[in-house]
Amino acid sequence: MTWRNRDSWESWRDEYVFQRETKRARKRFNGWADHIRRRSERLSAHPIQPIEARLRDSVRPEWVGRRGFQNGYDTLEQRANGGLDIVGTGEFSMAGDADSELIRNGWGRMQSHGHRDSTAAASAHVVQATFGGTSASNTSMTRIVMAVAVIFSASVTHAQNAPLADHHQHLFSPALAASISPAPPAAPITPIGGAEMIAMLDAAGIKRAVVLSTAYIWEQGTRKVDNPAERLRADNDWTSQQVAKYPDRLIGFCGINPLKDYALAELARCAKDPNLRRGVKMHFGNSGVDYHDPQHLEQLRRVFRAANGYRMAIVVHMRASYSLKLAYGRDEARVFLDELVPAAPDVVIQIAHMAGGGAPNDQPAQQVLEVFAEAVAKGDPRTRQLYFDASGMNAQIKVPEEATLLVARMRQIGLPRILYGSDGATGGNAPPREAWAAFRTLPLTDAEFRTIIGNVPPYLR
Repeated sequence: MTWRNRDSWESWRDEYVFQRETKRARKRFNGWADHIRRRSERLSAHPIQPIEARLRDSVRPEWVGRRGFQNGYDTLEQRANGGLDIVGTGEFSMAGDADSELIRNGWGRMQSHGHRDSTAAASAHVVQATFGGTSASNTSMTRIVMAVAVIFSASVTHAQNAPLADHHQHLFSPALAASISPAPPAAPITPIGGAEMIAMLDAAGIKRAVVLSTAYIWEQGTRKVDNPAERLRADNDWTSQQVAKYPDRLIGFCGINPLKDYALAELARCAKDPNLRRGVKMHFGNSGVDYHDPQHLEQLRRVFRAANGYRMAIVVHMRASYSLKLAYGRDEARVFLDELVPAAPDVVIQIAHMAGGGAPNDQPAQQVLEVFAEAVAKGDPRTRQLYFDASGMNAQIKVPEEATLLVARMRQIGLPRILYGSDGATGGNAPPREAWAAFRTLPLTDAEFRTIIGNVPPYLR
């Protein structure tokens, strides 16, 4: 919608409607300012606090019900809700020719800069010009709205080049890091807490991360520690505490060894924890799951049914143990589809690492992914809630033949089911920024990358 003069927008709503919606308009404006602050914190060259304060200080009560502000704000919101595509429209002409030229120049600067610092500088330029000088109240209100648009668009321009979320991340408590560190003189594993994770996400331009508790490592069959069950619970609690510090950025999942007799009790405990109740992570390789052991399958069905009852998403590292040389391939993929997936029909089941374990040339994992891709392509109803995270795959991506096959499977499955993930930034795994850069080397089209960037599974909506 374009307003070419005062009459064209003043006739759009009568004064009664604006008086009635004054309170709602003020609330929406404050909401935008808060959102701008959060989205712009990572623009290090652009301090958001002074600008936010100037925005708030410039809003006078008598302006809130005026048509110029409400119409401009509605258009801004509509464009944001439609995909944040507000750059370069040239449609905000209600402020007059001079202001329109200023706005267009601001948009042009932002379009010409793709990286963080330049985008911040462009937004700072527009804000400085926007608040300069004096004008009538309606024009000032228009300039404030445009400042909101410019700052918000500056943060979004950078963010659109990175995924909305990292769907496979890990924290490492000091106790666990010490336990899994190699013997000297090798370097020890560095603990990763919530603050370190946020710093890595900010460096990558990623807003949120799904933090999968690594508590199950304490119950690895080959690891000999005292009181592993107690340590597992303590590690889940530590993960919950870390996630609680950043509720807008980190989403915690409980970690369990599903074969342990207390697994159901720990799952029930996690389901009551507001920081872990979104989902559960199971690592079949670490836990020594044998797809052909009837007792294992029965216990896994119990856990899957319980998670379904709690409406907890399930992230599963399917790859059977390398060290135990357990069977893994097409038959095991069919066991998973036949025996386990039906036990959790109402929640997302996220297959970690595209059904692999991170190693290159993993033929059994390629067979499993082939079975899943064919089932999805045929419309098998059991695959309705299956998603696949492409995490920890840098080794495969570096091999051209494997990268080509991986992309073919992604397309067969359907790009909307592919979730980006980096995996824990330890043990040789790359942090999010470097992992995303490696992922971008896959032979996918720009449109396919945009699909993956914007994918959000139901448990994050």
